Amino acid sequence: MRFIRENRARPFLAYLPFTPPHGNFDIPDTDPSWAIFRDRPWPEPARRYAAMVHLLDRQVGQILALLRELGLEGSTLVLFSGDNGGADYFVTPEFPRGVHSANRDPRTGVEFRGKKGQLYEGGLRVPVAARWPGRIAPGRVSHHLWYFPDILPTIAELCGAPLPPDIDGLSLVPELLGAAAAGRPQAQHKYLYWEFVGQVAVREGDWKAIQPKAGAPWALYDLARDVSERHDLAARHPDVLARLQGHARSAHTPVVEGTFTSTELHERDRAAKFGGNPPPAKTKGKARAKSD
Repeated sequence: MRFIRENRARPFLAYLPFTPPHGNFDIPDTDPSWAIFRDRPWPEPARRYAAMVHLLDRQVGQILALLRELGLEGSTLVLFSGDNGGADYFVTPEFPRGVHSANRDPRTGVEFRGKKGQLYEGGLRVPVAARWPGRIAPGRVSHHLWYFPDILPTIAELCGAPLPPDIDGLSLVPELLGAAAAGRPQAQHKYLYWEFVGQVAVREGDWKAIQPKAGAPWALYDLARDVSERHDLAARHPDVLARLQGHARSAHTPVVEGTFTSTELHERDRAAKFGGNPPPAKTKGKARAKSD
C-alpha cells in the first residue's frame, strides 16, 4: 500500500503474492478474521484456514479502497487469481471432499475430479477476477480458456510496451475490454500442455487427454459434457487422442536441473520450522543446490 501511494502519480505494476491460506494453517487469535470463524462446528485447522481466507479477502479490500481513495480506480486494472486448484482439506464423513469442498459446486453438487498437485480439473481449474471500473463490464462471466503466461502480453498491450520474443501467452485484452475496443477478436490457444511429477495432460478446446502417471494408459475426456472426467472416451475417439498425444510430444522439453545462487532464505525457513535447530539438509543423488 505504501508502494501504491508513492507511485500514485505515474504508471506502476504492483505484484502481490499472498501466502495465506497455506499450511501451516494458523492465524493469531487477536486477528479479527479469527473471531468470525472461531466458533464454527469444524475441526480447528478448518476454522483457521477459513480465517486466513477472510484475512486475505479483507486485505484485498483495503487495496481496492486505497485505489478509490487515491482516485486511481478508473486507471487501474486489478487481476486476482490463485496458483493451483483446490485441495480436499479437512475430510470428514460428512464432507468427503473436505469441509470447504473446494472442488464441489455447493449449488449443483457437480465435482471436479482430482485436487491440487494433480492434472485432473480439480488441480488445474483456477478462475481469475478482473476489475477495471469504466472499462470492464461488471458482473460478466467469461468462459475463455486462459493461463498465466497470458498475463504478460495482456499487461504489455495495455501499457504499450514491447513484448519479448518467443513467448507462449496470448493477450486477453479483447476478452477483457471487448473485441470492438481491442480492434480484433480474442485469440484462442491451439492447445495447453502440462506435466508434473510423471503426469501429463493436454487440452484442445473441450477435449482433455491425461496420462495420470508415468507409463499409465492415456484417458480422453470431453469437458463440455463431462467436466467431472468420469467417462474415458479414448477407445471411441483414438484419432482425437492421437492428435493430443502429438501435441504433448511437441510441447515437451527435457527438464533442466536448477541451482540456488544462495540458500540463505531457504535455511532461514528451515531454522524457523525446526525451532532454530534444523537437521542437516538432505540431498538425493548428486547435490541439487549450491551456494555462492
